[in-house]
Amino acid sequence: MGATGLMVLEDYSLLDAVYMTVITITTVGYAEIHELGPEGRIFMMLLILAGFGTIAFAVTAITNFIFSGAYAQQVKQKKCNQP
Repeated sequence: MGATGLMVLEDYSLLDAVYMTVITITTVGYAEIHELGPEGRIFMMLLILAGFGTIAFAVTAITNFIFSGAYAQQVKQKKCNQP
């Protein structure tokens, strides 16, 4: 989604768009390859929020799974089902 948006809005090549998406989502944050216009800046802000939201949701879901006892129950069931 990020690479496609940059290719459409900012006329980035595929490699440049993927590179910018990866450094943005992973919060490495090197400098921009090309100067972004207003549409590109808005798109990148939305991409940052979506990426952060996705990571926060995943961490919350995994933490909830582990601490709710569901993980321990699955491990216990696996041990009981082994011959």
